[in-house]
Amino acid sequence: MSINSSEIAIIGSGPAGCYAAQALLKLLPDAQITVFDRLVTPYGLIRYGVAADHQHTKRITQQLDRVLQDPRVRFAGNISVPDDVTLEELQRCFNAVVIASGLEADRALFPDDVCSQALVIGANSLIRALNSHPLASSQVDPLGSHPVIVGGGNVALDLLRLCVKPSTAYSGSDINDDVYHDIHQVPVQRVTLLYRGTPETFKGDAQMIKELGAISEAHYSCDDITSGNLANEETAGNRTATALQQLFDPRRETTSNPVQVNFLFNAIPLGLAKSSEATDDITAEQISLQYSQRDETKTMTASSVISAIGFTAEGSAFESLITSPAESGRVTEQVFRTGWAKRGSSGGIPSNRACAIAVAKEVAEALSEQSTVPKPGFIGLNEQAQNKATSFAQWLQLNELELVNATAGRVRLKITDHSKQLSAVLNHEEEK
Repeated sequence: MSINSSEIAIIGSGPAGCYAAQALLKLLPDAQITVFDRLVTPYGLIRYGVAADHQHTKRITQQLDRVLQDPRVRFAGNISVPDDVTLEELQRCFNAVVIASGLEADRALFPDDVCSQALVIGANSLIRALNSHPLASSQVDPLGSHPVIVGGGNVALDLLRLCVKPSTAYSGSDINDDVYHDIHQVPVQRVTLLYRGTPETFKGDAQMIKELGAISEAHYSCDDITSGNLANEETAGNRTATALQQLFDPRRETTSNPVQVNFLFNAIPLGLAKSSEATDDITAEQISLQYSQRDETKTMTASSVISAIGFTAEGSAFESLITSPAESGRVTEQVFRTGWAKRGSSGGIPSNRACAIAVAKEVAEALSEQSTVPKPGFIGLNEQAQNKATSFAQWLQLNELELVNATAGRVRLKITDHSKQLSAVLNHEEEK
């Protein structure tokens, strides 16, 4: 048997999984690939992790459509590994298995302080709710008048934009309006962003900082020490530091009553506690945040604290296999990993493509080194899983339904419940 005709399973249909399928087809043009996802919907991070107002990024799914519509690729939605199919069963039925499930657990801000951690809102839980993830909690609390965001990457900037961007500016998005209104029950008056590093090590993209600068409803500032150090030899040529300098320019025009945003650099959170004056009033700043800045311990009050410091494999079905980032994508003789499951939560969508190409080469090389025994692939799986799986054609039906039902100012109306997604595609089948 030629390695070209190998059966390959990919777990996860986000950008990492789709790029892996694309790269494998180029290297092994006769291979048969099955892309599994626990949801009826493909595209993972793009559909549920990219900010709802970044539709230009979400449009990358148009490219990935071509991968999943390739006759050599089968999309098997509604299949959970290991609940419906175990990893061992996949290894029996496929010549190679690629884990592309990503990371979705928020990294704990206070891993050794249960009481403090209980007061933290994880960025992923909030973003998934705003993106109508069917497994996300629909119960979200108001951010209040003074949310504090901890982090210095693009996710932190997404959350900051969420706090200051007016609701009227979300036209053309697919944001979950119910969740948006819930978190904005109280108008945001000020926002504090805490970052442990310096402006020159800030991880956020310069373009996203410029996007914040275009929001006239917000005024941005930082402490005098940081402001004075932004324009020096160390920051010369640093696009991010330059964008921050422009963001903090006092001459920048704003509306008459903007949201006040303060960036605190070199600031490390130490702990949280319920304010001694905490009440049921959702407008009050009921959280006391202790932090250190330049070796000085300080305290501020906040209405909510959102952590955007990365994601981990904690709770994942593959936790033991993907906890530590690695140079190689090979986990065992037959199992590989790509995307964040390989690298950790670093790098954006383009990085996933480069990673997938490298891992695909490892898979092809591994298959060439072993005696490739013919395997049944998807049709060798247990019958219950085969019958439960939803197809890419069914996803297209669901996609069309969401587009048709879009409300005014929205590009789609997502079906937010997993069982309702299933019912929608199954009922459509019965009507045909």
